[in-house]
Amino acid sequence: MGQFRIVRRKGAAQAFVTRAFLDEDAEARLTDGARKLRPSVWNSGEQPWVIDVFVPFGGADDILQTLRKAVFLGKKVKMLQRSPDGDGVAVVEW
Repeated sequence: MGQFRIVRRKGAAQAFVTRAFLDEDAEARLTDGARKLRPSVWNSGEQPWVIDVFVPFGGADDILQTLRKAVFLGKKVKMLQRSPDGDGVAVVEW
């Protein structure tokens, strides 16, 4: 299904990223607090989302920009992050 990517540099794993292409209903559920996606919705639409990012050695911005070009083909990508006030989450687009 291609829903994850392990990014390697010099043969070593540097990042693990999961992604989904969501429809409007799945986006609404995710942004309204549903933190688990049913398997049937991971590829339900056209909107790219980054679901999980694990980058233990830093460099997340560079890795995400590389994935945007290589995996998401330059499309606008969405992801959730902690809101600026620390209370809840916010949608980030890049």
